[in-house]
Amino acid sequence: MIVYFPGILATDTHHPQDSALYHLSKQLLQKYHKEVRPVYNWTKATTVYLDLFVHAILDVDAENQILKTSVWYQEVWNDEFLSWNSSMFDEIREISLPLSAIWAPDIIINEFVDIERSPDLPYVYVNSSGTIENYKPIQVVSACSLETYAFPFDVQNCSLTFKSILHTVEDVDLAFLRSPEDIQHDKKAFLNDSEWELLSVSSTYSILQSSAGGFAQIQFNGTSSPSAWPSWFSA
Repeated sequence: MIVYFPGILATDTHHPQDSALYHLSKQLLQKYHKEVRPVYNWTKATTVYLDLFVHAILDVDAENQILKTSVWYQEVWNDEFLSWNSSMFDEIREISLPLSAIWAPDIIINEFVDIERSPDLPYVYVNSSGTIENYKPIQVVSACSLETYAFPFDVQNCSLTFKSILHTVEDVDLAFLRSPEDIQHDKKAFLNDSEWELLSVSSTYSILQSSAGGFAQIQFNGTSSPSAWPSWFSA
């Protein structure tokens, strides 16, 4: 005896391979080589635009001169190998791709001594012009020269400096995603509590000269006080 239950047998024969999103992702990554800096003209530098939001000051270890902070960090750059005509792919203008599958800038924090409990975000946004947006919420433990002799009236100044560890400015340059003026007094992401008050975050661009060449770097300098007490970042 054969018993038939309506709805048990699937009649939908659609597969992921049928979607425009699948075909677009496959076309973009099929012959992509993440080891190659994504420019057709190798003499053209890849400019990485940086931004930083201070989320919280988590801990200050004055004895060991260590500061622990939570920040939202953003990188934006253009990948000339990841652009497409959206009209050919169902008007898709933005997709997410695995960060591990594409070229990414080797940006480090000079002052960092450890990175703790940072969420692993494995994807980046890519739009049809090849612009890539990479967001990094991180908890960073960094070295800072803390002076607490005037507590609770002291103002501490600490910095986070971002630079490429390998690429000179001829290959990877840095720039501000927002203007330094917009960054300086933007506190909307900062979590105020009973212990800390963020005063300002200044920022500077410079080129560090070494025997290997010039390296672009951006320094975010933050100042906080006791409310507060120590301050965080400053030029």
